Amino acid sequence: MQDAPAPERVSLRVVAHDFAYVSVRLPGVSLSGIQAKRDGMGRVRLVFPVTTGRDGQEYPLMALQPGTLEAVTRAVTTAWAEASRPSQGVH
Repeated sequence: MQDAPAPERVSLRVVAHDFAYVSVRLPGVSLSGIQAKRDGMGRVRLVFPVTTGRDGQEYPLMALQPGTLEAVTRAVTTAWAEASRPSQGVH
């Protein structure tokens, strides 16, 4: 079994303490418009953009294999933790 591809780059735009927009670069593809929501325990959940079909049902525009989704979620969690740290200015 092949390992899930690791994200090459994660860009995070934090909108609120519990909400951010994420762009992810995986080998061979860039994904953007992903919403990241953080609960009170600090767990991050990714929400992918959807489109509405002719039948009125919503369908995701993208999906990731479980191993890749876990790797991306870990990378987003790490990036968000780093972005939330107070910056250490030079004195």
